[in-house]
Amino acid sequence: MSYEAKTYSRHRRILDLLSTGRYRTAKEVAELLAAQGERISDRQVKRILDEFRNQDHLDARPRAITTTRGKPPTEYGSRRRNNAPELERIDTHQALTLQLAAELLDPLLPASLLEPLKAELKLAKSVIIRDTPSLQRFPNKVAVLPRGIGRPKARVHGKHLATIYRALLEERRLNVGYSAMGNGLQPPKTHEISPLGLICRFDTLYLVHVRETTDPDKDPNRIMEWPIQRFARVELLSVPVRKPPGFYLKAHLKYPGIIQNHHDERLKRLGPAFKIKLRFKEKTGRYVVERPFSDDQQWNQTSDGSYLVTATVPNTRDLLSELFNFADDVEVLAPKPLRDYLKEKAEAVARQYQPKKKTDRKSSTRRSTAA
Repeated sequence: MSYEAKTYSRHRRILDLLSTGRYRTAKEVAELLAAQGERISDRQVKRILDEFRNQDHLDARPRAITTTRGKPPTEYGSRRRNNAPELERIDTHQALTLQLAAELLDPLLPASLLEPLKAELKLAKSVIIRDTPSLQRFPNKVAVLPRGIGRPKARVHGKHLATIYRALLEERRLNVGYSAMGNGLQPPKTHEISPLGLICRFDTLYLVHVRETTDPDKDPNRIMEWPIQRFARVELLSVPVRKPPGFYLKAHLKYPGIIQNHHDERLKRLGPAFKIKLRFKEKTGRYVVERPFSDDQQWNQTSDGSYLVTATVPNTRDLLSELFNFADDVEVLAPKPLRDYLKEKAEAVARQYQPKKKTDRKSSTRRSTAA
């Protein structure tokens, strides 16, 4: 029997011993398990019982009748006097979802939130093994590749992240030391900020916030996202956060600053979305038909085999990355500001790869001698 199956069986027996409405101490439960051939220490039993108590499956109370010496032992009993606690509140596929979600949430959830879930997640895996053993192989059959080349994740300071979580949950401001460039390339500056939420994008965590400022040229309600790895210091303040009017994180996710094309004024003026017209070479055009840019995408194939594509697209850096990735397989026909921008970038890239002119060492030596 696997470790998970043995764990499930043990937990099931412990709960069954308490399902009759009688309260028992951890020592008594351990003795009853020993009589059934299950060797487990009092301390292990107590830890399991405390986990179930934290999940509201069990009651715990001091034993009323005890010796006059020492502290009375804790005894445990079922919250449901007539039925066993609901150990199996989920079906097998829900258990699988829990298991996969736990793997994805592990780097995001603070330890204080993840720790109480561990017992539930173990039981979820046990349900999978017991009911549909083949499903336990599912996580090993599905893989998610990182976008791009999968660079190593930036290192986030654990204590800083824990403080940020606390500030978000308690809605308190932070005093932070933040560097616009990480790894000590620029000295950190001190800011007082109101944290509003977190965005996990690819392999980076961003803190959504507004910054306190006395500069009349800076908008105090401007919402910003800063990568958490660039925080050199994070201090929790007792001051409540200041929320901009109408702020809602889910709505903000549609157009966060980290993906907008504010670096070029021509692109910025195109607005949050615009109509684009593209010409693709035949082979790439077939792929774009299969994987459209938008729901309203339209296309037609010309006499030379190329594809003309029109679609409404978001004005984001991801769009530029897609177009750069297609290289000379795509030509932007409209809008003109985007066409001009890409044309300038293409010319700049071409100049970088032009062969460099060699300096005439003899002539330069003669010039230096004459001088």
